[in-house]
Amino acid sequence: MHQIILVSGPPGSGKSTIAVPLAQALGFALLSKDVIKEALFDSRRRPRDESYSAKLSDAAMAVLLALAPHCPRVVLDANFKPRDANQRKRLAAIGSNIIEVYCRCDPETVSRRFAQRADTRHPAHALKRITPELIMRHDRPMGLGTVIEVDTNAPVDLAAVLQRVHDALPR
Repeated sequence: MHQIILVSGPPGSGKSTIAVPLAQALGFALLSKDVIKEALFDSRRRPRDESYSAKLSDAAMAVLLALAPHCPRVVLDANFKPRDANQRKRLAAIGSNIIEVYCRCDPETVSRRFAQRADTRHPAHALKRITPELIMRHDRPMGLGTVIEVDTNAPVDLAAVLQRVHDALPR
């Protein structure tokens, strides 16, 4: 039986800030779309370009979804798209025990965070400003199992999130 924890939300909503310590505390593997994307970029050494960056994002998501079924207990850190039928189908096929930690964050906060980190991020991330349309692609949880919504507009109580995840894990 697979145990999958999705950490989802728009770019800049704090997913990685939650996913990394959550995986460590639970002793779960961590698969991060951004880490995969950056490794793919480093292996190709292409110029920083928004179109290429978008293609790398798609490739990184495909790799993440291909690796996830091989990890019995895994935290998946990515900006999943709740309206993407293929992502939904592939995630649902991995297992029935899905817990989702959805990072809910105001669009203004997401935009500010995104802009603040744009120049210091790995060159695989070419986009400098996030559009309202892009934020809206991630405006709700995937909803494939238990959903734990976390307000990430301010610092998050990670111990409380961990407790909520523990409570949701099958016994």
